[in-house]
Amino acid sequence: MSNWIINTIMVLTIILTSAGQLCLKKASGSFSLQNLTTNYFIWIGLSCYVISTVMYLVVLKHVKLLVAFPVVIGGSNLLVVLLAYFFIGEFLKLHQIGGVLLVVSGICLLSMGQ
Repeated sequence: MSNWIINTIMVLTIILTSAGQLCLKKASGSFSLQNLTTNYFIWIGLSCYVISTVMYLVVLKHVKLLVAFPVVIGGSNLLVVLLAYFFIGEFLKLHQIGGVLLVVSGICLLSMGQ
């Protein structure tokens, strides 16, 4: 499988994992055991996780774990921070912005030469 296909799958894995996080956050606002089966944000979030897990397995088949794990997790963390800011209205403090920049730097360093 070519590198651009693997990279695309990796990006889609990050997007789906982050979307799952956002959906579960939305679901938590009205969560109760009584509405577990009717809260569609829970089911969308879990579906995103299942699909992203299958895609991540494809990535792991072609990319070293040493690279794939930090890139997917770091990329997901970065995207969750952005989604939380833009869609939920959560604000970042200066030290949190610094942490995000460190994560991005780490992702860039780990991805070099892949």
